[in-house]
Amino acid sequence: MSTFDARLQSHDLSSSPPFVVKRLQDGFANNLSEKWARVNEQSPMLERLLRKSEKPSEDFSRNWHFKMSPLCKSFVSGDMTGKWCIFVPRDNVDAAWDKIKDTLERNQLLCAKVSTVLPSMAHGNIHVICVYTDNWANAQDLAHVRHVLRTLGFTEELGYKRDVDTRSGRIGPGEWYLRM
Repeated sequence: MSTFDARLQSHDLSSSPPFVVKRLQDGFANNLSEKWARVNEQSPMLERLLRKSEKPSEDFSRNWHFKMSPLCKSFVSGDMTGKWCIFVPRDNVDAAWDKIKDTLERNQLLCAKVSTVLPSMAHGNIHVICVYTDNWANAQDLAHVRHVLRTLGFTEELGYKRDVDTRSGRIGPGEWYLRM
């Protein structure tokens, strides 16, 4: 006998509406118990899907992980902000994100975010790490951040995209403000 059935049998149904008593008598409780048992069997999978993880490759609970440097008290995307975009396969995203987080902790970058499993599933298991700057017109800052990313091992060509272009939906040819 399931826990549900035991709890059900211990209740006085005399004050219950007639349709409830009828359903219970017709085996509704047994059917519900079977469904609940199936949910319990699947709970490890459900638990994994709902669990937060510090690893982007395992986190199904949200779309993005965000991190700001200790000196950055707040960051709001605006007309002058933008980001370097690093595309990373799932097998490498956790290590890449750890490098970015460590660099943020040392105040060498402003802030960043990384996609989790949820959006990357729609993109062939490719994650994106966005490393933000607060002024896309500041060429010296863009070059400095790109240099920091190169020292971390991100030596392939990266694209820099202005947030104003992201909000306007600019994709495809001409999507990148800068490529280095």
